[in-house]
Amino acid sequence: MNANRIFLAFFLIIFYVPLVASEKAFASADISGAWRFKMMCGQIEYRGFFSLKTPSPQKAEALFEVMINTHNVGMLNTAGNYNKSSNELALKSAGFIPGAGQFGPFDFTLRVNDKRNEITGTAQGSAQCSAFKAWKTTIDTQRNPAGIIANRADALTRVADVRNIFQTRPLTSQECVSLMQWHIDTTVINTPDGAVSSAFADAEKMRNVLGFAYDEFTDIDSRAYATASRNCSRLFSQSPDATHAALINQYNNHFRNVPAGFTPYTIGNSGPKIRKTSNNSFRVNPDWYRNMYIATSIRDARAYKNDLIRQIETKNNSPEKLKILAGALQESQSKSGWFAYLSESELKSVSIHLDELYSKQYKSLVNVTLDEIPWSNYQPTLDGLKALKEKQDEIENSLKSSLPDSGMKYVADQFDIKKAPLSKTLTDNIISSYPGVDISLQGLRSYRSDKERYYDSHQEYLHPDDQKRLLNHFTSSLNESLLKSSGHFSLWLEQEIPGGGDGVSALNQISLDLLGVPVDQINGSNYPSNLKFVADALISHSNKVKVAACVVPEGFEDMKDVVCQKS
Repeated sequence: MNANRIFLAFFLIIFYVPLVASEKAFASADISGAWRFKMMCGQIEYRGFFSLKTPSPQKAEALFEVMINTHNVGMLNTAGNYNKSSNELALKSAGFIPGAGQFGPFDFTLRVNDKRNEITGTAQGSAQCSAFKAWKTTIDTQRNPAGIIANRADALTRVADVRNIFQTRPLTSQECVSLMQWHIDTTVINTPDGAVSSAFADAEKMRNVLGFAYDEFTDIDSRAYATASRNCSRLFSQSPDATHAALINQYNNHFRNVPAGFTPYTIGNSGPKIRKTSNNSFRVNPDWYRNMYIATSIRDARAYKNDLIRQIETKNNSPEKLKILAGALQESQSKSGWFAYLSESELKSVSIHLDELYSKQYKSLVNVTLDEIPWSNYQPTLDGLKALKEKQDEIENSLKSSLPDSGMKYVADQFDIKKAPLSKTLTDNIISSYPGVDISLQGLRSYRSDKERYYDSHQEYLHPDDQKRLLNHFTSSLNESLLKSSGHFSLWLEQEIPGGGDGVSALNQISLDLLGVPVDQINGSNYPSNLKFVADALISHSNKVKVAACVVPEGFEDMKDVVCQKS
């Protein structure tokens, strides 16, 4: 068994890494390089990677590596054919890797998309497997010799020399500040496939500080990193510098606040891809595959986001661009598709940016449409405002299927801007031409018809500010006339309302004109002081007319003769 595991480690170091790193060498083949995949076989969901190359125009080879469970990693060699013109890819099992867990055998019938960044298809094997899907990704194998760990670990060939290298080349205070601050700045990113440390997803940040990304995290790197962390903690715990004390406190609190259940997946606990065990054998680490699967998903989501925004920003304004933007904005706001793999802060930032682009785009399209309208043809008259309203309805109906609510509001706002001066001029003309309410019974009674003529028929087409201004003018004119009429109203009723049934009918009409209800429905306590005297006078005079005309209440008509004879 140890021999097999040693072979496996040797195979991965010698064969796998160059295969992943060789993506540029096969760039002309488009599909060569690293791919992340998932598929279901029965109740098992397989997640992992395969490195694909095309050694000749119609041939393809792939090494699959998959986390079978929390204890084992399966590997499978495949070979087959690739038809670039039809994008069809067929791979058949070509042997297992000694020392690895068994994955397969499977034969894959696949199809590459036109962009050559996704593969879909099926896997046939002993287990019943459902759809297979893979995404082009990148395994970051670059190393930075200036990194805190790499500039020491890269000089080592044996694990046993890790402690000695930090004794001969101890960490500086500034290196420890960089190491601890990098730790403090890491967060947990939640995705549909699980949570992962941002350290694994942010390859460049990790490489700038440690000298490598998590992708290239070796056994020596892991042990050197652990030693460096302990040394920095010891150094700052003993330092008289207050800034060091504050930093070590933040550092310790950061680890105390790691979410429950997430501790195994921090860099200090998850370990490298291949680990040397206590008996000098090698073990492939399933945690590395788990973390890398999620980390590359996040990186690919970021690449998708950046590519999408770049395409949107360089694309000419068109309804098609607006449709793309709308879909991207909906995905970001619902955290679906690739956007589900972004951190909360990234998601918020891209949603804001997409919303700004969307707003800018639909405003541009709306403005093109609005610029074609002959605004000068619309006059400050009721007919002019009606025509403008018809044009607004026409434009809104033509755009409502492609604009969001905010876009429709923008259209309405632009029409309001154009309508405002026309509405103001028309309102000014009505106010200057309306003589006000005449101080007479007939003048008061004509108020309602005047209001209907000048206000009610116009308000739908006026700007809201002018609606309010015109209504205030009519209301204040009525109030002024009512104030001047309060001492005369009862006398006017006595002089102008006939007796008998005609008088009752006339009083009901006056009541409708002034109060909106017939006399029998007047409740004097419900009216303000400027109308209360009208209500009281109408009730009083109505009672007199009814008595004189012998008008009985509704429902007592059969008693009319008796009542009238007695009276």
